[in-house]
Amino acid sequence: MKPFVIEDYQMKQYGLIAALVLIVTFVFGFSLGKMAAPAADVVTTTGEAVGQQPEPDVQQTLTEEQQAEQQAAEEKQKAEQLAAEKAAAEKQAAEKAAAEKREAEKKAAEKRAAEKQAREKREAARLAAKRAAEKKAAEEKRAAEKLAREKREAERLAAEKKKAEQLAAEKAAAEKAAEDSQQQDNVEQAVDISDQSSVNKRFYSVQAGMFASKNNAMGFIEELAAKDFEAYVTDFVSSSGTTKYNVRVGRFEERNQAREVLREFQKSFASPAYVVITQ
Repeated sequence: MKPFVIEDYQMKQYGLIAALVLIVTFVFGFSLGKMAAPAADVVTTTGEAVGQQPEPDVQQTLTEEQQAEQQAAEEKQKAEQLAAEKAAAEKQAAEKAAAEKREAEKKAAEKRAAEKQAREKREAARLAAKRAAEKKAAEEKRAAEKLAREKREAERLAAEKKKAEQLAAEKAAAEKAAEDSQQQDNVEQAVDISDQSSVNKRFYSVQAGMFASKNNAMGFIEELAAKDFEAYVTDFVSSSGTTKYNVRVGRFEERNQAREVLREFQKSFASPAYVVITQ
């Protein structure tokens, strides 16, 4: 409960009211005294002749004093009532101001709570959006990595397939070249047999390549010359009736010499090669 405090201006008002009451009481008493003094003289001078009659005057004087006191009491009561009413009004105003203050504080607290809730809601929405974006980015990254892996795997398989096909083609070409070379060797051996002058003489060469075009064969000879290999071209007709061009390196009397050149050739070129017997 809020304590009742009397301000300085209220003390001054109460003091002024009390002073006025005292002044009014003094004046009223003084007037009554002036009025009672002649009556007492009359009683004193005429008491013996007329007889004793002071009691009515005394009663009348007492009654007037009581009325003055009553009037002063009433005025004092009125003043106290006014002061009480003023104090009650001030108390009511203070309580109203306190209630308004509490209401304002309550509204301010509710506003702060609403603003806090709104901030928390915005923060939650921001975090949710951030998590969703991070999740989407992670999924897209995983999908891109998976696609890249699949692409690399497909490229690897395609490269392996291409390499296998190339190796198969080279093997088939080598087998066919060996077959054609063998046929050519058979022809050369047949010529050797028919020619008694060369029966006891044969040479060894490195079969470096076989081409369907003489221009290609001559181009390969230039490549061999750049690597210090002395090569030459021989032609023959294959079983299919087409002319083929063999590119061979060296004419050696010993097979080991041809094999040594073959090893040097394989260091510089990846095309299949082997040692053949020539005239």
